[in-house]
Amino acid sequence: MKLLVSIWYPEELFDAVEGGADIVDVKDPSSGSLGAPKPEVLRNIVNIINSKNIKCELSAAVGDVKCCPSTVRLAAYFLASMKLNYIKVGIEANDVETAYNIARSVVEGAKEVGSSKVILVGYADFRRVKSISPLNLPEIAYKAEADGVMIDTRIKNGANTFNYLTLSYLKKFVIRAKERSLLTALAGGIRGEHIKIAYGLGFDVVGVRTAACHGGRLGKVSRSKVEKLKEIISSCME
Repeated sequence: MKLLVSIWYPEELFDAVEGGADIVDVKDPSSGSLGAPKPEVLRNIVNIINSKNIKCELSAAVGDVKCCPSTVRLAAYFLASMKLNYIKVGIEANDVETAYNIARSVVEGAKEVGSSKVILVGYADFRRVKSISPLNLPEIAYKAEADGVMIDTRIKNGANTFNYLTLSYLKKFVIRAKERSLLTALAGGIRGEHIKIAYGLGFDVVGVRTAACHGGRLGKVSRSKVEKLKEIISSCME
């Protein structure tokens, strides 16, 4: 299992990497669950990674998307031009057809310019935000030729994914994804005590921000906190 740590600014990069993050995810947490990063911030982080030959995978988010496929296609094109490993898009649509159109647009935009993997993100609190159920995502991802699926929380109010979804629901999500050879990731208020559960369910990646920060989600990434999370993952895999 890989550890994804979301960072906001370049200053957080080294704490995330030195703490053991396998994937550094760049986003703007003040702009939503999957808030798209400012272009200059992402470019700066990419330049630092390249200039210092930092060994980590890199991801960024298109945003939380309800519609506008042409807009997200352009955004995906830009992100892929940064040679990211992963591009995430939050599927906030409330019907499967719109969700597919969003997913396909991101895939087309990303593949035009690079080999970034596209990850579709569904929301654990989908009933509250009136988006599609994450259980629909594996089939949508497969048909749209995306590479993976993820569950996160849309509303950041202190609740976590396990407050909204049962273990059987999450296991079904993983099974559907694996049947279609898709990468699986879990986020949404994940803390250290949730990692063993996520590992047992079969998720490939666990994503965090709040648990990796001093001062909460809008605070600053802490190397020591990242190290502790990485240690938990390592113990699960022994």
